[in-house]
Amino acid sequence: VVLSTPRFHGDSIVRLMVGLLTVSILSNWMVREVCAGIIFSENGGTLSQGTPITTANTSFTYVRSGTNGSVLAENPGAFGSTAIHLGGSTTTSLTGIGWTSGIGDPAITYVKFDVFSPNIAGVTNTLFFATGSGATFSGNSTFAGADLSFGFQINNGGLERRTGTGSGTWTAVPYSFSNSLGYTIEILGNRSGATRNYGLGSLANNSIDFFVNGVLVGDDWSFKDSSKPIDGFRIYQVNGGVRYQLDNVVIANDFTAVPEPSAIVLMILALGINVLHFQKTLHLRSYTHRITKRLRIPDHQTGSCSTQILWKKHYPFVNSLTDR
Repeated sequence: VVLSTPRFHGDSIVRLMVGLLTVSILSNWMVREVCAGIIFSENGGTLSQGTPITTANTSFTYVRSGTNGSVLAENPGAFGSTAIHLGGSTTTSLTGIGWTSGIGDPAITYVKFDVFSPNIAGVTNTLFFATGSGATFSGNSTFAGADLSFGFQINNGGLERRTGTGSGTWTAVPYSFSNSLGYTIEILGNRSGATRNYGLGSLANNSIDFFVNGVLVGDDWSFKDSSKPIDGFRIYQVNGGVRYQLDNVVIANDFTAVPEPSAIVLMILALGINVLHFQKTLHLRSYTHRITKRLRIPDHQTGSCSTQILWKKHYPFVNSLTDR
């Protein structure tokens, strides 16, 4: 890792040596091989343009095309590789993908996927995504609230989460999606019986943290039903005929901790960077969660860990950092 625009207080060789040593330590901490245990991943592989997505050519165990709907490979996709082009349903006859069972009800759950649509807002459309168990994840009908451990939907561009007992109700979240922009959605769930600390944040027991493009949108949200086993997941589209590109779908049974804030501050001071300049250049205040909560994620193709995609995709402001 090369830091190209530091500002040192003085020209001391000792200070420079300490700074270089600190960069080495920081680099080692940032790229340490600590990775979540991947349960499921799918990114379309190398399927050619227009190839129908099936349970035979992907890891999905559920694929369905509803009324006027289809699930096809989009190559190249909006995220630079083959994407899953899903949608077109004009009624409540769902077009969707998923895993009917097999997640195994982990105490810690991490769900991630990328989504893009030129018509995600401003027109009638619904993209539903959830985990849980029951007919919602094995049949062809739209969801039953009692089957959900957690459930969300993008409804006409707005984010909603399923809350309440039994069937429950949709609760609006103060976040809106925009047309023709790529989004990375991440859901961190904790049912381990204790608070889970990671980076500068923590996740209470029986709670969810929800991120969009690395920004914390929901902090310690409740599950729809934390006692409902997490064994299946589903993403589907209904109503309006809107089409989406989905990519890099990942389910894991852990998420990664990173250096504590005190360590990060000490490294910055040792390097001799002007803290105010650092905040201005890297927007430290507004990107705190990104820098400390999102350093390591599973690679969708190999099952190993990757930092290059993470830096470029989730941290476009780090233009002074170069991967080697």
